[in-house]
Amino acid sequence: MSRALAQEGTFTIPEATEAELHEAVDHAAKFYLGMSAEEFMQRLAAHQLCEEDPQVQNVLYVMNFIGFNDREAKL
Repeated sequence: MSRALAQEGTFTIPEATEAELHEAVDHAAKFYLGMSAEEFMQRLAAHQLCEEDPQVQNVLYVMNFIGFNDREAKL
């Protein structure tokens, strides 16, 4: 899965594709909450999930860590 590149003495990590970002969020939502990324986003938007819940926070952490919230990705 590693796509890191060595170029002219530097270490470069390519930016993840939209599909890879979606896969990461989907995996986290399924692992922590037993739901798809689509269901997670819908329930979060409808305020059906408590952001104080540690499992919800784990998914939000993954989204923040990979920069998912900085993109205009559609699930």
